[in-house]
Amino acid sequence: MTRTLAILMLLVLARPALAQQDELLATAVHEALAKDRRVDAQQVRVQAEGGTVRLLGEVDTNDERRAAEEVAERVHGVRRVENQLSVAASVAPAPGTSPIPEKPAP
Repeated sequence: MTRTLAILMLLVLARPALAQQDELLATAVHEALAKDRRVDAQQVRVQAEGGTVRLLGEVDTNDERRAAEEVAERVHGVRRVENQLSVAASVAPAPGTSPIPEKPAP
């Protein structure tokens, strides 16, 4: 019984330290994203848990999405990246509403 109690105490005491490590890792990843010119870090939220980093938010292009994942993978302490970034839909002008004036038919 005493051994079980000791193990439970260790788990309870270790939890805040793990949460702090996760927070530090998320901060490190976000700082790395902010330094990379290919990524708008203001559009990306970072969560970390046990070495797994989750990227959330919406970016402008697929290239930016891939770049964010590459940057996160290079950060020390990251074991896995879950890239949940979505790419903003590019809106094409509706037919007949082109910003370029149409020439009238002769």
